[in-house]
Amino acid sequence: MGGRRATAVGCLALALSGCAGSGHVTQRGPIELMEARQTAPGTVVLGVLSCHGKPEVTLLSEDDQRVGVAVTATRTDPGDACMDQIEVVLESPLADRELVDLTSGGTVEVTGGG
Repeated sequence: MGGRRATAVGCLALALSGCAGSGHVTQRGPIELMEARQTAPGTVVLGVLSCHGKPEVTLLSEDDQRVGVAVTATRTDPGDACMDQIEVVLESPLADRELVDLTSGGTVEVTGGG
């Protein structure tokens, strides 16, 4: 899979539950994708448990069979209590390609049909 750096992508911080902010920052680094939702044929919204951790796509690669995504965010300790979302615009529609989390190596189920 050829790689390319992601350019400007929209970032939505969406608190799904209370995030007190009293935890201290432990590190900024790769984070696993928790969910993915297709909102349009070439747009996917990814969810990560970073709780206002300013997630960003650090690697986005596409070929005919797969879309690979790596996300970096700041994680807090103790545990994260909310989810951040980040919108990714693809070069071509997702269609029947699989979405692969390049951090975990696993395939992520994509909901929605955009």
